[in-house]
Amino acid sequence: MFSVLKDTPPKLIFDDVELYDSIELETFTPWFMCQVTEYDEIFKCSFGNMKFISSIEALIDLNTSNKIDEIYLVSPARLNKSETWRSDLLQSVLTTSASNDDDHCRIFKYVLMSGESFIDPPETQLINESINFEQLLDFEHLRKKLALDKE
Repeated sequence: MFSVLKDTPPKLIFDDVELYDSIELETFTPWFMCQVTEYDEIFKCSFGNMKFISSIEALIDLNTSNKIDEIYLVSPARLNKSETWRSDLLQSVLTTSASNDDDHCRIFKYVLMSGESFIDPPETQLINESINFEQLLDFEHLRKKLALDKE
């Protein structure tokens, strides 16, 4: 989850919203940056807003309640197999479960618009290729939009 230290003063306060110059992500797990279109009832207009999502469950909730216009997977170096964090357009999220000695663990496969994919946790990369992943989220409409924009 994203956090703000209690002793950090907000940059701006209005109504019941506090605005900060920075936030922290205390783990090195992938997260999502989503552009959504929202409608302002007061001014009777639509506007784009960026949402920073730190979990799959929150992403599912956002996808259920909003139209996501763009979605990026922000991945740590350990996941994207590079030396830095990366931000990539996300196409879909797949999932499966695997058993180890005492536990079941949930495995996610992130498929990027580029066709590249990452499996999280990365240590499960060596799982048998025949494991079937189930579609959890698909952003097909974004893939189609991207194709139209290129024409």
